[in-house]
Amino acid sequence: MAKKFPATILVGIVFFLAVANSAAYYWHLYFYYPWLDVPMHFLGGLWITLYLLGWYYVTPLAKNKERSPLFVLTYALAVTLSVGVLWELFELSVDTVIAFSQHNLGDTLLDLVMDAVGAVYGAYVFVRGGYNR
Repeated sequence: MAKKFPATILVGIVFFLAVANSAAYYWHLYFYYPWLDVPMHFLGGLWITLYLLGWYYVTPLAKNKERSPLFVLTYALAVTLSVGVLWELFELSVDTVIAFSQHNLGDTLLDLVMDAVGAVYGAYVFVRGGYNR
């Protein structure tokens, strides 16, 4: 039986993200501090990685689970970047259709890089804590 990743950490991260994002939108902080998007994407990538890795290792759907650190890293990057790309497509559609503004490719790439950095750190935490065993 795999050791379960603590749900309190996942709830804490998602609660912090919800409060910080709500405050940033309410006070227009993303406009005044464009760099604020960077740590939010890092934390989002971290949360997605930890949540989906935790789900993968406790779900009975897959019988013989791969437990190597390389698999954990690959899985983390694959699922996190998939969600990140879908988010960026959503952001692109909102920017062009609703806000009528130009979408910045540099910002999109930085967002995806920070999602990936969060995924790598999440995989490290997951393997270091022994949650893949």
